[in-house]
Amino acid sequence: MTSSLLLREKCQLQKIRVSLRDFLGEKGQMPPDAERRSEERNSLKLSLQIRTEDGQEFSVLSQDVSISGFRLAASSSLLGKKIFLYLPNPNDPTAPEVLTARILWCVEVANGVFENGGVFLGLDSPRAD
Repeated sequence: MTSSLLLREKCQLQKIRVSLRDFLGEKGQMPPDAERRSEERNSLKLSLQIRTEDGQEFSVLSQDVSISGFRLAASSSLLGKKIFLYLPNPNDPTAPEVLTARILWCVEVANGVFENGGVFLGLDSPRAD
């Protein structure tokens, strides 16, 4: 059972890796010695759309992204929420890539500005309401 879960997780991470590699290209690559985490982070300032599991939609500003996670600025705390993150698809602008993620931490950095950080759960599509 554990090995099938691990295999499924590795498969999801590989799909995320391919999707992010296509999306990021050469944007904002940081030198390897500047990174303290196991996955290289890419500084990426981009306006993105997200949708929470309960249907709320937000415009957010990405701060950085790695294969396993991300940091974004939003107008509210998204702590604990499962989100659908819409990334522009370089191959088809009308069909964004949809990544599911969970927000694990949040800090208010200014009045009404929150940095939210999370991990990717998979490459997915949001459920219809």
